[in-house]
Amino acid sequence: MTVPAVPDFVRRIDVRLFLPALGCWVMLLSLRSASAATAASVGVVGVFVAAGLILVRRRVGLVAAGAALAMAAGAGVMAVRAAARGSGPLAGLADRGVVAEMVVQLASDPLARSGFDVATGRSYGYVFATAQLVELDQGGRRWGMRQPVLLLARDKSWVGLLPSQRLRVAGRLTPPRRGDSVTAVVDVRGRPDIVGQPSPIQRAAGGLRAGLRAAAAPLPGDSSALLPGLVDGDTAALPEAVVADFRRTGLTHLVAVSGTNVAIVGAAVTGLARRTRAGPRATALLAALAVVGFVVLARPTGSVVRAAVMGLLGLAGIATARPRPALAGLCTAVLVLLLVEPALAAQPGFALSVLATLGLLVLGPGWTRWLARWLPEPLAAAVAIPAAAQVACAPVIALIGGGLSLAAIPANLVAAPAVAPATIFGVCAAALGPLLPFLAGLCAWGAAVPCLFLLGIAHLAARVPFASVPWPDGWQGAVLMVGVALVFAVFGKAAVRFSATHFRHVDRIGYRSQ
Repeated sequence: MTVPAVPDFVRRIDVRLFLPALGCWVMLLSLRSASAATAASVGVVGVFVAAGLILVRRRVGLVAAGAALAMAAGAGVMAVRAAARGSGPLAGLADRGVVAEMVVQLASDPLARSGFDVATGRSYGYVFATAQLVELDQGGRRWGMRQPVLLLARDKSWVGLLPSQRLRVAGRLTPPRRGDSVTAVVDVRGRPDIVGQPSPIQRAAGGLRAGLRAAAAPLPGDSSALLPGLVDGDTAALPEAVVADFRRTGLTHLVAVSGTNVAIVGAAVTGLARRTRAGPRATALLAALAVVGFVVLARPTGSVVRAAVMGLLGLAGIATARPRPALAGLCTAVLVLLLVEPALAAQPGFALSVLATLGLLVLGPGWTRWLARWLPEPLAAAVAIPAAAQVACAPVIALIGGGLSLAAIPANLVAAPAVAPATIFGVCAAALGPLLPFLAGLCAWGAAVPCLFLLGIAHLAARVPFASVPWPDGWQGAVLMVGVALVFAVFGKAAVRFSATHFRHVDRIGYRSQ
């Protein structure tokens, strides 16, 4: 029996940074619910293992040592986080479910959500946001602290508040879910009392978002709600039916800002700078400022930050005339971000962003070359890129219960040309909104046509029979999807080669018989 050869995409992975990034990610997920002592013990063991591997003095030993050190660093970060959450009175007060007054500083935009209570048969709405607890007052005692909390409120006046604002609130403290990165959950009562204004950067970002919403308001149909989602991730006005259509057709990444938008903005500024004959350093500086500004505008979500860090690493290569491999940049970005913010390890959006990029870098080139045998190279790349991203993301989509979208690849292929103009016109509308509303409105109308095109593709593809088929969710579905992908990757190429050889042989026989 012949053993299948190792696929080309496996050989293209540089394990020197890939294994440390993967090891750190696995370690952070494994220690989410661990105590500080357990995480610290795992970190110490990792250091000793790395030291032993370094003594081997071989390439394999050094690569494994790097992975062990990254895992030890991840364990150390989790130990520090667990110790910080366990220090002070907040965890004990949350376990007792006490009611207290507190001063918090918002760390994210308050987002409105709706739900359905099965017991009462009533729908309800709530607002949630993450914050830093600054001061706690309970029973006449006052503590000063810096602890992460999750705020849950019923009052709609929370919507519109900005990160970095300080608020005085009252509510009941409850323990978080197992593995959450916050120390307590606050069931807020009543309206917030604003005691501190947002930072100048957040005020400017809030003004840009408000200007974009005002410029997009006159647009026809649901394009007025889709444009803010493409540019700054504001999907509050997007109808549930539209969100469902985008989810069913694998276009969910378009209804909320993602790494694709960061890449579009960076590429647009870089191209504009080069047209003005700016030098490499000036080009890199302008593009870096645009990327950082876009991150502030669109909020630093996992996928946006990942793309921004990768972009900044690439721009550093342009400025120093030392271009760095994209896969090494991805692994470096993942490793740095996970160590700085371990909560990203459990965010599906961050995982989807990383896997999509990994699929483009590892699977995309080979699939493009293979398809280019039968198709023109631009068309081959247009088909291979969404296919590679979709295959790489499929296990996580199955894990979170997203089903299997059979329409995702053709829908993304058709929708791709409209994403860049919609994003660029939308960013221009946001930038011009506070100062030149008329020009901002013109830019918004320029984005209306591609937005309507995207909406039409989503609606049409969602109504195609078998656009989405059921698939087991949870870890069972994810493992099954990984198995299917591996079988396809290992045996698919061999099957294609066998078919091509067989048909050539048949053609040769037919020719000789004539």
